[in-house]
Amino acid sequence: MQKVVFFGDPRNPFSNRHFKVLTECSCVLGAVVAAPKDNWTSTNRAEPEGKDAFTSRAGEMGVPVLSPENPNKQEILKKLSTMIPDIMIAVAYTKKLGPELLALPRFGVFNFHASLLPKYRGKHPVFRTLQAGDKTAGLTVHRMDGGIDTGPVLYQVKVRTRASDSVASLYSRITDKSVPLVSRLITECGSGKFRLRAQDESQGSYFSSVDESDFHIDFSKPRETLCRQICAAPGRSFFKISGEKIFVDLAVCGPGTGRLEAPGTILKIGSKNVLVSAGNGSILLQGAADRFRYLGLSAGMKCGKKGAGRKR
Repeated sequence: MQKVVFFGDPRNPFSNRHFKVLTECSCVLGAVVAAPKDNWTSTNRAEPEGKDAFTSRAGEMGVPVLSPENPNKQEILKKLSTMIPDIMIAVAYTKKLGPELLALPRFGVFNFHASLLPKYRGKHPVFRTLQAGDKTAGLTVHRMDGGIDTGPVLYQVKVRTRASDSVASLYSRITDKSVPLVSRLITECGSGKFRLRAQDESQGSYFSSVDESDFHIDFSKPRETLCRQICAAPGRSFFKISGEKIFVDLAVCGPGTGRLEAPGTILKIGSKNVLVSAGNGSILLQGAADRFRYLGLSAGMKCGKKGAGRKR
């Protein structure tokens, strides 16, 4: 049986669901390596570290649990090398693995990355997919090399995105399709029948951490793009009006018969929702009406960095 070492984030359901499948495979778990706490998930996909965390499951199974600040230190390399691993699997593990670590397993280190590589290498690939308004998302299993998400591709699965998707909902559907790849990887590595293909570098893109600019609402963009951005990370997208930041939880597309007013113009404040002009129509900001009324805002005022709160 193949001897496997697993790398992941114990607070991330993406890691934990793939590890659960791994425990059901015909293999030997040599060890698990957990990201240190300062690298744990901090998004709305995070979950408490409890009995479903892979570290807890591994402990119950008697599998060694490691959580080094730097997985490339000689003491960690020595511990893992004595296990003589055949395969290493990384799922949402954010520390970079050096060449000595990558060379340890017989078949290589395989990373489960939640994008259709070479698109959206790096951090927050599902958010970037939704931010871009892509109609298709997915996951890639690739053999890691010295770059960041640049190694040759083994498997890919695709998932259709939805206008109402959040990062959490899309991750969940991607995971539903990708967890069977764990057992397939174990089986095919054992038989030596897997095939790798190089990534097309001309199509590659890379992103690092998100910052405030990623959540600023630019009303000149198409209404579909804005709605996807807002729904991707509920409560984090914002715009400014009358010097105040307004955070929005949800949005849906309003009338789209061309530009109704200058982008960002408040068209209507209803009992619960607010209709605002966008680049190609309008969007309905759900649950924002009370906040608008509290600030003394009214139809005709404009949202945005410049001229915020002025009448058209």
